[in-house]
This record gives sequence, C-alpha cells and structure tokens, in this order.
Amino acid sequence: RFECTTLCPGARARVFSDATLNSSMLCRCKIGQGVGTDCTDCPNDTFSELHFINGRYTRVCRRCPLYSEFRGGGSAESHRDCRCKVGSYMREITAGADGNAPYGECRSCPQWPFRTTLRTGADSEDLCVCSPEYADLLGRGDRCGCQDGYYMDHVSRACSLCSIHEQCTWGVEGVTRSLQPPEVKPGFWALQPPVVDNYGRSTFSGHDIWQCASKYTCPGGGRCAPNRMGQACGLCKPHYYGSLNGPCGPCLYLPSMARTLFITGLVASALAPFLAHLWLEFDSEEETEISLALRSFLIS
Repeated sequence: RFECTTLCPGARARVFSDATLNSSMLCRCKIGQGVGTDCTDCPNDTFSELHFINGRYTRVCRRCPLYSEFRGGGSAESHRDCRCKVGSYMREITAGADGNAPYGECRSCPQWPFRTTLRTGADSEDLCVCSPEYADLLGRGDRCGCQDGYYMDHVSRACSLCSIHEQCTWGVEGVTRSLQPPEVKPGFWALQPPVVDNYGRSTFSGHDIWQCASKYTCPGGGRCAPNRMGQACGLCKPHYYGSLNGPCGPCLYLPSMARTLFITGLVASALAPFLAHLWLEFDSEEETEISLALRSFLIS
C-alpha cells in the first residue's frame, strides 16, 4: 500500500545522505490506498489527494464535492470518482496558478427539477434531459416545457389543457413559460394565488376564471383597469367611482373638502352662542321696531 522515492539507484553519481535522514519521509500511501503512516482508508464520501505538507508529500482525505457521494471505502483516487447525485453533473475546475490539483463541483441541471439526469455520476450537462417525473414534458433544444395549448399543473405533475380564456401559445423560445401560470385573456379575470410554498415549490394547479363586464374593465393577465379592484374587477377603489365598464375616476367630494366643511361647522358652532347673546341684548324698543317692520312687510 506504500510507494517510496528512492535515492537514484543505479546512478553513476555517488549520493551521500546525512545520517539524520529519515528514509520513511520518502514514502507515502499509494494512490487510492488511504492516508497517514498506516494508510488508513478514507471514509465514505471522501477521496485521497496528494498534498505537500511539512516538507513531504502525503495523502489527505478530502470531501467529495457538494451533492456528490462515494461508497468505495477509501479507494477513491480523485474527485472524479465521486458521483454527482441525480439532477446534477460534474463540472471540472482546472488547477490554478498555485499548482493545486484539479477539482470539480456538482452543478444542478438547468431548469431543475424539470430537467434532470437519469442516473448518478453524470459528467456533462449534455446528460440533462426532460424529467420523467413530469408527464408530457416536451424537449425543445436545451429547454423543457409543455406543448402549445397546455400548462404545467404542479400538483399532478403533468401538462394540463388550457381553457379558451387563457393565453397558451408558447413557441420554441417561450416553452419554459408554460411551466408558470398562464395569462388570462382580456375580458376575463383570475385571482393570482401564491404559487410557491414554504419549501420553494410551486403549488399552482389551475386558474378559477371570472368573466368581466368587458375587456376595458379587465385588460388581461389578471390585471384590473385603473382604480378598480375585487373579483372580476367589479369594484372601484375607495374615493373613486364609475360604471361597471372601464376605469374608475376620482370622486369630486374629496377628503380635503370634507375637512374644510368640518372646520367650517366647528367655527359656526362656536359663534352660535355669541350671536344668540347679541340677539337677547336688544332692548324692547328695538324689538318693537323690528316687529312693526316685519308686520308691514307681511301686509305689503
């Protein structure tokens, strides 16, 4: 399980070594044969790698790249023996200028989980294919999605038929759009539900679609006309008014006007006792004159 560097056997040149030379320092574990002075096997999910430590070459156990595994009981010779898990592939990282050994990392397939690998140990992105766990996925180049007229139901994990009120024409470039909730056509409305759960997984299974008063009330895509709200955009927002058709306009009776009227009422209430007091201060003669004037007015 060991290999050693010899002192040039058979060479014509005579080599002298110091008496303090420890010949064991010239030995190391063979590749894939463990680490240390007794060549102990590396544990699972690790591999042995040659390092220059304290003036000598020795092998150390290094953990396999993230999302990979190895069950060889210490016989792994490099990171290439570590197998990336299903859904990822090994991407090689070349040695840097510092002379470190090449290394690798497991990268998830683009569009995972809709694209995946069919086995562990994939070493190229080319091995990523449309996942068989989602029914009816269609591969278009390096993309996967549903065909035109269908959308992804994430609960049943299958492509489902769109209704006539949804936009489901994807084309080649937009095939990945089919994996998201489809847009609703103008004149119709659908509640936009949260489509991701606490674990980052989509929970969308289909729209509940409502018919609006017109396409001017619901311009499409689940949106409402300006200043409208509610199911099928049937309500105006507070302080706005309008018919069932089209946007809502601002009310003329604005909150600022209400404040003005309120302040005016307070002022009038404060002045009322003072005016009543002035009236009571009139003497009887003035009251008589006022009464005669009123009577003459009525008679005339």
